[in-house]
Amino acid sequence: MGVDKRLGGRVGQALFWLWLASLGGLPAYAITLWKYPYLQDLRRTGVVVMWSTVENGAGAVQFSTDRSFSRSVTAQSRTFTRTETTFPTTVTQYEANLTGLEPDTQYFYRVMVDGQDLAPNDSLTFRTQGPGPFTFLAFGDSGMATLEQSQIATRMSLETTQFVLHTGDIAYYSGTYDEFQFKHFNFYKFLMNRIPFYPVAGNHEYITNRAEPFLAQHSFPGNGTAADRNRYYSFDWGNVHFVAIDANLHRPPYCPPSGCDPALGPAFERMLKWLDEDLTRNRSFWRVAYWHQPPYGYGPNEADPLERQARDFIVPILEKHDVQLVLNGHEHSYQRSRFIREGQIVDVSTCPIAISPPPESNGVCPAQSGILYITTGGGGANLYAVPTRAQVAFGMTAHHYLKVEVNGGKMKISPISVDGFLIEPPAVLSPVPLLQPNSTVNAASFAPGLAPGALVSIFGRFLSLNEAGAPALPLPPSLGGAQVTLNGRRLPLLYVSRNQINTQLPFDAPTGPATLRVTTVNGFAESTVDIVGAAPGIFFSGSNPAVLHQNGRLVTAASPAVPGEFVSIYMTGLGSVVGTVVSGEAAPASPLAPCRAPVRVSIAGTEVIPTFAGLAPGFTGLYQVDVQVPASIPAGLWPLKVRVSETDSNQAQISVQTQDPTTNLVRQ
Repeated sequence: MGVDKRLGGRVGQALFWLWLASLGGLPAYAITLWKYPYLQDLRRTGVVVMWSTVENGAGAVQFSTDRSFSRSVTAQSRTFTRTETTFPTTVTQYEANLTGLEPDTQYFYRVMVDGQDLAPNDSLTFRTQGPGPFTFLAFGDSGMATLEQSQIATRMSLETTQFVLHTGDIAYYSGTYDEFQFKHFNFYKFLMNRIPFYPVAGNHEYITNRAEPFLAQHSFPGNGTAADRNRYYSFDWGNVHFVAIDANLHRPPYCPPSGCDPALGPAFERMLKWLDEDLTRNRSFWRVAYWHQPPYGYGPNEADPLERQARDFIVPILEKHDVQLVLNGHEHSYQRSRFIREGQIVDVSTCPIAISPPPESNGVCPAQSGILYITTGGGGANLYAVPTRAQVAFGMTAHHYLKVEVNGGKMKISPISVDGFLIEPPAVLSPVPLLQPNSTVNAASFAPGLAPGALVSIFGRFLSLNEAGAPALPLPPSLGGAQVTLNGRRLPLLYVSRNQINTQLPFDAPTGPATLRVTTVNGFAESTVDIVGAAPGIFFSGSNPAVLHQNGRLVTAASPAVPGEFVSIYMTGLGSVVGTVVSGEAAPASPLAPCRAPVRVSIAGTEVIPTFAGLAPGFTGLYQVDVQVPASIPAGLWPLKVRVSETDSNQAQISVQTQDPTTNLVRQ
């Protein structure tokens, strides 16, 4: 009887716990966390959270700014078999994309499977991207599970940083799932749960199925090429554009020691095309590229064909787009190159690496014509000696990582050894503005003539720290960290970017040569411009001139002008106007500000006197020429030109359609 009571008590207790679990009081079983939560693709308004468990269940991330965890996102999951991974068990990987977040905001989060908090004793947090200065770390050639790797991981975890770049060879020897787990994710888990890693694959990752484990366990920014699964990608942080390149892609004769893989040749061509287009689109002040095999890093691997391939094909694209810094690994050491362009060392004797010329020196820093290459291959793997090479400014056989601090127009790069000391004094990059020949032109025609009151475009390099447009009128005298003066007089700024500035000249600017200066925190550049009485330029909208119907629609082939109708031509550079108008301020509507010089319009060779030619009310630097299309012009595409005094504008073409005089309808 006593035995029965004890048995009945145990059975009853078990039933009680099962009943309590069914009500949500306790989980019916424990979920085993296999891979600790880690962040990917952190953005201004979003982030990706990933983790893995032994059991397969319904995954979610709960998050909030106040520890209430009031928001939840369902995770996508993928189960890996033991055959795929060689793990002792099947593993399910979860990926949750959190969107709609506030910029520069700290969030608390927890990862859930089947309602269970998998790290209940840990405070998991992240901060979304925000403005202002920031710091990132970079290192490579790490995953050998050495004491030095552990020491560097510990030191990096103590840094205040926003993210980490990894230059490849993440998991030795072959980049397997098992090696990634125990030689990478386990080492950095208390760093990766709060800041994202942005890695590129090294040659060792490619040993296993073309880097399949590397690709499967990461969620990269989705702006690469889908056909190549975003093996290469880019992202922006502050005023820096980062480009992650996969230099393991190759084509004959640049075959690695393992031989050519014919499947990778087309991918290499796609990557080069993507790289050029990506850098063409981007307007960030700083551009940093990183990949594994260094084009200018030296040691046991310097004969690697993939390094030659990078020099021959990747570097020219980076030089074309003025990339300032390249980070690599592969050689297990620290190396800082001299500035290099087109394979030649750039003389920096007048522009030391530590400081660009002070603002008032007006020295053109030769270093800005070259790229600085840093090999950071000392993340924990066995080290290599650094040979003496002309391209190497400084090198050391040392375990280390880089700490890079970005503050507007300055980038400070500190190589930190395994014992926490600087390997050498930090390198500070601060590119000064550079103006291209004939840099300042009419903003509408891009012709070199400049007139008082005109909108003009200035072209060059490193012209502003941030891309920015004027928020409202009147136009500001400073924008995006840039200022422009004409003979010492500040000009109002409409738009600024790395390579272009749009500004307006004063209406009372005297004709003749003048000095135009662009200034940033790093220095200034000057050029001599010629101011003339009038330099008319017609604006274009795509391939169509900025000619509008009275209803505001653009005159195009699909919406042609009709003989006898009035149209408005929008221009700049028509010179001084009647009345007192301040550049950068809105033109008055009453009274209007007509041009002082005579204005005539030619359509299909027929000269027409405008009904009005002057400043467009409510705008700055924009002129409006109202004219009636001659009734005698037949249907067709006809030349359009505006003459101010004796100076002709750029030529355009206007579409004209005939009108039926009996019905007053346009003939189709």
